[in-house]
Amino acid sequence: MPWGRGKDSPQWTDPLIPSDGNTGWWNDTFKMGMTMIDSKILQNNVISEHVCIFNVNTTNPEAVSSFSLISSPENVMAQGHVNITALPDGSGVVAFHKHFLRLQKNVPFTFKMHLVPHPMSGYSFRPGMNYVTTAYSEFFRRKNTNVKKTDYDGMGSYSWYAGNITDPFYLDKVPYKVNWDLSGKYFPYMGMFLPPVSRNSTWVNDAYGKQERNYSVSFDGISNQYKRYKERYDITTLSYLNYFEFGESLECPHAAPTGEGNWNDSTAYCKGFLSDSIITECVNWKDGAESIINGPINVNGANSKLFDTQLPGYHNHIKNQLSIKMNNLDTFFGIAVDRTDWCAVLTLQRDDGITYIPKFKRTAANLQYSWLNSTGITREIFGQNHTLLINTVGYTWVPMMRHVDGYFSEGHDLSALGLLSMKSTAILWTYTVSECCTEDSVADTYFQRRLHLRVFPMTPFPGNDHSITLDDKGLAQKYYTQYGSLFAALEGYEWSTDILNAISTGPGGGGGTGVCVNTFINPEINSTIHTVMLGKVSDTEVSIAVTKTDI
Repeated sequence: MPWGRGKDSPQWTDPLIPSDGNTGWWNDTFKMGMTMIDSKILQNNVISEHVCIFNVNTTNPEAVSSFSLISSPENVMAQGHVNITALPDGSGVVAFHKHFLRLQKNVPFTFKMHLVPHPMSGYSFRPGMNYVTTAYSEFFRRKNTNVKKTDYDGMGSYSWYAGNITDPFYLDKVPYKVNWDLSGKYFPYMGMFLPPVSRNSTWVNDAYGKQERNYSVSFDGISNQYKRYKERYDITTLSYLNYFEFGESLECPHAAPTGEGNWNDSTAYCKGFLSDSIITECVNWKDGAESIINGPINVNGANSKLFDTQLPGYHNHIKNQLSIKMNNLDTFFGIAVDRTDWCAVLTLQRDDGITYIPKFKRTAANLQYSWLNSTGITREIFGQNHTLLINTVGYTWVPMMRHVDGYFSEGHDLSALGLLSMKSTAILWTYTVSECCTEDSVADTYFQRRLHLRVFPMTPFPGNDHSITLDDKGLAQKYYTQYGSLFAALEGYEWSTDILNAISTGPGGGGGTGVCVNTFINPEINSTIHTVMLGKVSDTEVSIAVTKTDI
């Protein structure tokens, strides 16, 4: 976003407005703004990179009006950033940097960038957006083409609750589409999402967490609950998965697996089948890889540990877990995968041929490739018939998104998620009633920003974990009901990126007043919707100018 102001906060700026005089560098020759499909801001003028779309306007009448500079999402996945510097002579420098990348003799790396000229009319990021979502459509479009998008394109919950819904009139007024099963609702412990047991077996769900204890979980019980919610309430259920975390009070040293171990005991199972994959030596690039982390890493309150899915034991475990879901849940729709933020880890236990830690003069392996490998395996198993949503947890690198169908994300990176899901779908976490619904002005800001970017909020729902629930005063229900029909109107739509501008031209138009306009299309029904957020303008007449672009 322009200078990182993409988080949903008082400093938020519209990512479709390149600059308002404070979001880029300006001088007599150039005006420069930036939007980026990424969310990591390192400091005031250094931005973590992977598809950055710049827009540079020049006052030279013989020059191209503006252009976008786009880093290819197919470039090698090494951590990086962009540095933007204004020079005293009125020029400027944009530098893309890569970190922890090993340069070797006779091992070439190719980095591709695109310089996309914009038409003379208009000062907009949309030509760059159109180019990157067209040239690299596999990173932006859903793969589950045999699934109805409207089955999951809407608001969602993250809940253990499986009972009757006693307030159907409220849910009828919002596009509540999907529940992501709370992690411990059905699994016995983290990483053992469904046990390798016969179809008629039962087991006890996880003791850690807020879910109700269930001492007779079964495949049929899960399937029946999924079916009941779909038939009675039209709610689709996504099953929980996590590619990196395993175990409960796990004590499992790194060693060759023994080949024996009961699934009921996570330590025994790890020693038997997964011990080659536990991470016991690594660095984290978020802290600059300043220190080596030794020993298994505790990753949650249940003392689960961190694993590498590109090593044989855990690679096979994830494949088996996906197959168990596919083969034993009759009403299986798909999964939502948690914790992409572990991709910041660089493990020192193997060499991926790419990664190098200069401070320690050590080769390493980047868990981003483990993630990409795991999502690729998931897609192979799912094909076009099942859905894969991910929780980016503020970690929104486009190169990692080749195999996904959309996003169900924690955090506050509103603009990054809106841009990432231009051609798919996104649900962004709503934590509390105070975040969205205390009074009219708070609700208007909260919901209108999400309508502007077509990012659905979470639904207040019983049993929601660290997220919004129904409140006694009815404030959440009140404001969700008011805005529900507007979000429902955007179901099945996507951003229209092949227009040059969708801007307000009447009184009060332009970025300085806070008027925000976006355009969405539904290709299946050949329909277009414009959204207008008035911002600082309270009483004005707004018209919309739309110009198509071939870029």
